[in-house]
Amino acid sequence: MNGYPIAAEALDLEIYQLACAVAASSALHRLGKTNSEIKRLVKTFECSELSRRLIALAVTIRNIDEGRMAAQR
Repeated sequence: MNGYPIAAEALDLEIYQLACAVAASSALHRLGKTNSEIKRLVKTFECSELSRRLIALAVTIRNIDEGRMAAQR
């Protein structure tokens, strides 16, 4: 199977989005101490959003890797 061609910026974007989600986490936890709605949102979405971002990053890396392997054949 050949990797789907992905622009080089796609990897940078995935890393940036994951870093933003991680950085925002501590700020949201602080806000959640005084705002129950923020606390509820963090509790509901934080883990799944970080997991989704990690999976997207892994898929991007896998596609880049498969594209490089296909190009070497």
